[in-house]
Amino acid sequence: MRNKGMIGTILATILVITLAVILAVSYFLLKNYVILGGQLFPKNQETLDLRGQAITTAEYETLGWKIPRTNIIWSVPMAGNYFDSSSTEITVTRFSDSDVGCLRYFPNLKTVDAGSCTDYAALKKAYLEYPNITFRYQIPVAGTLYDPDTTTVTVSSLSQADVSNLENMPCLAEVDGRSCKEFTLMQQLEQSHPQWKVEYLQAIGGTPFSADDVELEVTGAAYAELNVGLAAMPKLQTLTIHDPDATGAELQQLRTEYPSVSIHWDVSFFGKTFQDDAAEVDISNAPISGIDQAKEIADRFPQLQKLIVDSGSIDNEEMAAYREEVRSQYKVVWTVVFTSNCKSRTDETKFMPIDQGEYYFKEEHVAPLRYCEDMVCIDLGHSTIKTIDFVSYMPHLKYLILAWTQVQHIDPIENCKELIYLEIDHCIIRDYTPLLGCTALQDINISDAQADASVEPIKQMTWLKNLWVGERSAYDQYALIDALPDTNVVISNPSTASGHGWRNLPNYYAMRDYLGREYMQ
Repeated sequence: MRNKGMIGTILATILVITLAVILAVSYFLLKNYVILGGQLFPKNQETLDLRGQAITTAEYETLGWKIPRTNIIWSVPMAGNYFDSSSTEITVTRFSDSDVGCLRYFPNLKTVDAGSCTDYAALKKAYLEYPNITFRYQIPVAGTLYDPDTTTVTVSSLSQADVSNLENMPCLAEVDGRSCKEFTLMQQLEQSHPQWKVEYLQAIGGTPFSADDVELEVTGAAYAELNVGLAAMPKLQTLTIHDPDATGAELQQLRTEYPSVSIHWDVSFFGKTFQDDAAEVDISNAPISGIDQAKEIADRFPQLQKLIVDSGSIDNEEMAAYREEVRSQYKVVWTVVFTSNCKSRTDETKFMPIDQGEYYFKEEHVAPLRYCEDMVCIDLGHSTIKTIDFVSYMPHLKYLILAWTQVQHIDPIENCKELIYLEIDHCIIRDYTPLLGCTALQDINISDAQADASVEPIKQMTWLKNLWVGERSAYDQYALIDALPDTNVVISNPSTASGHGWRNLPNYYAMRDYLGREYMQ
């Protein structure tokens, strides 16, 4: 038992001694060293050389805080390499924003050689933050190398990469681009860098101009160069373009994109020149190749109301479809041909074949008349026509002469809501009912209309002013007189449509005036 007690005493003594030694060693180390990352660093040395050791910047910062009176020389991790912190010159092949901050760890640094480095944005940042350090590198712009202290750059060409490089030149103050044709990029520079003096000159349609111009006149310019040029001329107020090589949509787009510029143009077609504000464009003196060409021409005139073309080989149906397509925008006019002697423009308002020397107007000639939808006055009397479908397309027809024709069915007339004067005498009319739709009708001549048609519809036309009926007609003339007490009903001589004063009515004179014809008796 005594031996066991003695052993315990010895062990306790050893433990105490061990603890004392540990404490003594720990005290010594803490007093004289800094422990960092498992390493011991002496506290009281004037200079601590840690070169060759892999120390992070964070560890260096911690160590410097703990031994502030010690000059630490170390290997700075930067730009993918380690550099002696005591260096006066270093060479880098790459450089980042994080590397910029590492330069503060070089108290003696005078020069950074970055001749093989292309990280210009980070180099610019370093150049500006460390004015006491010389940075040796060159920035390529349009095939020329420039030092970072360059203040003026002259370019004859420019790319987006060049723009980026210019922006990374820390001392740049002026860009001379007067011989450069990349005007959009030049303007980009001017707008994004107002602190720079940016000069540039360009040409549109062969006409040179300056960014300071307020007025410009060019010829034959294409849309692309117009767009680029306008973007480069912030002070421009007026632009006149002669014969632009641009579509109407493109010209309108220019006006939309540059609302502060008054843009005008004129276009020459087949010996005629038209201004952009033309309401009527007549190119009927030259054939067009097709509807697409007509549209292309029309699109250049935003205020166009009427386009007159020579349809040439384009048939009437195709022209009519084109007219309908653009009806809400402008009117399409062309010439329709009835016979070798007789034709009419589709916007004509009067038609009398005899005026063109056509004395034998026939049924096979009449079909194209349907395209003349502006007709106000038509005289087809004494012709051999049988159908009048064409009047369905003439909403403004006021005067219609069909006397002595072969017309029997007048159904289309019901669409003529403005009709005031009608001659259908000496015809074989089968039904007068369509006339009930002509509530503006004032004067009608049915003299000697040899038909078995009932005149009951005419009895309902109380709005008539004058009604001429024939002596030999099959219907009861006097029943008409009784039915229309407010209408001047005249029973005329059967041999003529002019009997008993028909050709003395005011509407007759108005009709002859409209036709430009002499009065007949």
